[in-house]
Amino acid sequence: DIDPIAENDFSQLVARLYDLQPNVGDDGDPRPEVVGLTRDAKAAWIEFYDHHAAEQTDLSGELAAAWSKLEEYAARLALVIHYTRWAADDADLESPDTVDAISMKAGIAMAQWFKAEAKRVYALLSESDGVHEQRRLMEWIERKGGSATVRKVQQGNRQYRTAQAAKAALEELVRAGCGEWHDAPPGPKGGRPSSVFRLSPASTSTQLALTPGSEGSVDVDDVGVPETQSDDDWGEV
Repeated sequence: DIDPIAENDFSQLVARLYDLQPNVGDDGDPRPEVVGLTRDAKAAWIEFYDHHAAEQTDLSGELAAAWSKLEEYAARLALVIHYTRWAADDADLESPDTVDAISMKAGIAMAQWFKAEAKRVYALLSESDGVHEQRRLMEWIERKGGSATVRKVQQGNRQYRTAQAAKAALEELVRAGCGEWHDAPPGPKGGRPSSVFRLSPASTSTQLALTPGSEGSVDVDDVGVPETQSDDDWGEV
């Protein structure tokens, strides 16, 4: 259940946002309101813009089209966050008429998340059947704590009906650099030591580069922002 106080606060916030009205021109048509950026917000935007443009030069097809839209999404989201903070009477808001660094960095963070999701989704849509099966097996092992024996894989995944098939699937992950074998000591009842497959620390189900350089593979974890740049001569935003 939603806390009644939180629900009331949210309703008031949305109502206050709905009360925002555009300017009206001499012809009676609405005119957009120009909202500027503080110096720190402008520096954050320049940093994001330059890095985003550098990323886009290496892209093609669907990702290039997505990147062209995501460029402006950071600014759009920053404006949404700015007025949401205004409607919530955020004490840290520098000015209702100017987007500050807090709002801009939040908008950029959201745009970066959407960029990572775009990479992940397009990679899923284009991955081969083999990569798809490897990813599913990695996700299953992650849910089991990051390690599994051949027997556990066979018992928990119907597509591996034999121990040989389960072991072959794990061997594929080893060759892809996604994990390695470890010797497990005998249990309390004794017996022979068994081998346990463990995912490597760098391997996650979001890292689809299971076979480096293969078609449909991508590492979505490498979506960062470079060190701060400055450009006081940047044009009006």
